[in-house]
Amino acid sequence: MTVTVFLLVAVAASLHVLWNALAKSSENKLCFAWLVSALGVLFMGPIFLFYRLAAPGPLGRQVVAIAAASGLLQATYFITLSLAYARADLTVVYPLSRGVAPLVTAAVAGRIVGDALDPLSGLAVAVVVVGVSLVAAEALHGRRQWRRDAWGILLALATGCLIGGYHLIDRFAMALPDRPRPLEYLFVLYSFMTFFLAPWVWLTPAGRGGIARELTANRKAVITGGVCVPLAYFLIVTALRGGNVTYIAAARNIGILFSTLVGAVFLKEAVGWKRAAGAALIAAGVAALVVVSAHP
Repeated sequence: MTVTVFLLVAVAASLHVLWNALAKSSENKLCFAWLVSALGVLFMGPIFLFYRLAAPGPLGRQVVAIAAASGLLQATYFITLSLAYARADLTVVYPLSRGVAPLVTAAVAGRIVGDALDPLSGLAVAVVVVGVSLVAAEALHGRRQWRRDAWGILLALATGCLIGGYHLIDRFAMALPDRPRPLEYLFVLYSFMTFFLAPWVWLTPAGRGGIARELTANRKAVITGGVCVPLAYFLIVTALRGGNVTYIAAARNIGILFSTLVGAVFLKEAVGWKRAAGAALIAAGVAALVVVSAHP
């Protein structure tokens, strides 16, 4: 993972932490997610049309099919994430879901896209995952509502598997001989994702009412998410053009370090030893990935 790839991932992780905070604070999380994805399509549309008219990149049937598969997994990710946030706290769901993703990619990326791990990089990824586990452990410590949290934990783990899955698909697209432009690919992906999410939102009175309420009560958050979420994943797709997918999935956990620092320094939150140690391990693991990849 080069320094450039790391910087892309770090900025994306910061934007993604903001998105998760906005999603957790929304009233109807699935409606909020659909509005954010639909706005992303609207924002990217003019740029996509400009590219297609001025200098179109490779965007054949294979790429469209890959984008559709990724869009389906990302739509399912939004569903499981919204269900997880309804049953557990952000401090539980976010690290668990993000921590599982590099384990999924590490298990199969070598065979699917050729992104194998050597022992040193595997150890660095393991350090990141242990750090994430410590952060989640502190969030779960002392809770009494274990039955409620158990469903949130299971849904968070399922969400992590979906994250790993769509990362692998997008890495495959970015490794094609005639790989598409990141923004053109992302626009097609988001169009499919918005389409696949629509039935969950629009076919029930509760969903249609949730759309209206989110637009009324959380309009600024929806607009912010509509800009931040596609921008964050545009940076990830760009990083996937030349970066090992497991490195990137692991490095996205740097957002946990950022949120811990912001909480401790600016919000004066109490940070227990598990969260502090976990954040330190995440930083050490990501730094090791940068060093190992720079000196193969």
